[in-house]
Amino acid sequence: GGIIPKLSRIYEFLMKMESGIGDGGYNNVEPDTSSFNHVIRACYAPWTSSSPPGDEGTRRKAFEIAYDSYSKTHMPDAHTYAHMFKAIKCLLPSSTANSNDAGDTRLERYTICKELLRDCCRDGHLTKSSAWTLRKMFPSEEEFVGLLLQMNHPQLDGESMSKENLLRVPEDRLLACLPSEW
Repeated sequence: GGIIPKLSRIYEFLMKMESGIGDGGYNNVEPDTSSFNHVIRACYAPWTSSSPPGDEGTRRKAFEIAYDSYSKTHMPDAHTYAHMFKAIKCLLPSSTANSNDAGDTRLERYTICKELLRDCCRDGHLTKSSAWTLRKMFPSEEEFVGLLLQMNHPQLDGESMSKENLLRVPEDRLLACLPSEW
């Protein structure tokens, strides 16, 4: 079969572990955060190569499995968020053949990233890898910095953390300029 049936089987196995039902002793197995992270990574991994398989519908279904796995993760960690940002980057491409769809997809990516970034920062799990993935995901640096500024953190108010100043921060120093509790 294709990618989606394989991803669906992995996801179904995870859900059987989660619910504690099934043949083979699932009652004694409880998935941890790493279990969910592996399913999320499996969803986007085929699209990290130079010749990604499948069409837009296949990517969309893979993203739905990844997002559903994320939403069922009991205690997301830094890896969970990093994998989800990569899933968005790989599975919700910024441009499609249909220009109307491209605008919708960009808005969807931005909205989902904003929600995930909010949760990630709240949980204190923003990493250099996640910040880098987000920065590369948006075609405009201004979109990325706008995303950061929408987190409404007091440290990002004022002259030193204006949009212009954040845009000038070198990529490898960005995390050091953000609130430490993130």
